[in-house]
Amino acid sequence: MSTQRPRLVAKLCNVQSNSALVTEFQEFRRKLFVDTLQWDLPVFGNLEIDQFDGATATYCAIYADGKLISGFRAIRCDHEYLALSVFPQLATERPYPRQPDMWEISRLGVNPPDLNIAGVTYAVMLHLAQLRGAKALVALVDLCHERLLRQIGIKTRRYGSPQYIGDDRKGRRLTAVAGEIPIQEQGGEAYEALMDLLQTVEIVDETLVLRPEVVQSGSAQVLPNSGGIGDRSAGEAPSWAKASMAGNRS
Repeated sequence: MSTQRPRLVAKLCNVQSNSALVTEFQEFRRKLFVDTLQWDLPVFGNLEIDQFDGATATYCAIYADGKLISGFRAIRCDHEYLALSVFPQLATERPYPRQPDMWEISRLGVNPPDLNIAGVTYAVMLHLAQLRGAKALVALVDLCHERLLRQIGIKTRRYGSPQYIGDDRKGRRLTAVAGEIPIQEQGGEAYEALMDLLQTVEIVDETLVLRPEVVQSGSAQVLPNSGGIGDRSAGEAPSWAKASMAGNRS
């Protein structure tokens, strides 16, 4: 008997277009990063919030049958962003970018851990870069996450060597590296397999409410508040998936 695959929907928004979704994502972050992973992050009530949660941030929340299971935050690099402001010491070989055609990704996580949903999340992240005309995505990650990116076909470029950045709430040492994903350098069989996962998810861009046209890019449709599901079964394990993940350290 076949198992019905979940309906995946990725919603892109900001505080202006959907403040309730932003709040839901901040609660998701608290459960994952603070409660589960024990990161030493500020919590206000039941929400994990920092100084970069504001009008300059774009949020992605991915739902499976209506339940929030993954997401990330994106901030254009001509604004203040986490890696630049909090971890300037990590950019020892290459400066952090400050131009508007570069975006930082932070607070990326999947909960509960799921290989396919992790792949979908990365594919949506890269698709957002294409939609926004980004030349690169900046991020602060741990070394396991950096290796995972290489395994699934994503090329990266470091800004410096890995460094100790502090301890979590259990006293465990945290090491991170800052770098970027250069969009125009991506390609290859593994990368194409990753991006093929866009066929499994509906992408709703609520930041386009003033431009209600359908945006088509590759195989994924981006629809302001409406749209259809791709024809590939959501939940199908991609061939490149070799390791599971819960979240990154940014």
